[in-house]
Amino acid sequence: MGLNNFSVSGRVGQDSELKFLSQDVCLCEFSFAFDTFKQKQKVSNWIKVKAFGKAAELLSEHAKKGTQLSLSGRLEIDTWEKDGKKFEKTVLVANDFQLPPFMKEPKETDVEF
Repeated sequence: MGLNNFSVSGRVGQDSELKFLSQDVCLCEFSFAFDTFKQKQKVSNWIKVKAFGKAAELLSEHAKKGTQLSLSGRLEIDTWEKDGKKFEKTVLVANDFQLPPFMKEPKETDVEF
């Protein structure tokens, strides 16, 4: 069994969308940008973020366009085929997040679920 744990800091690219898949299960989705450096050039990378359950509810309250977040979870590759072409995208299934210190309430601690 392999280890699949990914942590990243960056900014929310679009306001989060909260969907209810059933009475008991909700899903939060949004795009997320983080920077890396390649040959001394800054490169912006985009991934889709998904969260389920309580994590989805909490993220939907905080994940607004431009908000800086630190996210942790597992990576998945979504694949599909359209008109004979195969496509794939990287998705972070988030199970933990933190707001930057300057955005926290005075008595609030890091949000964990």
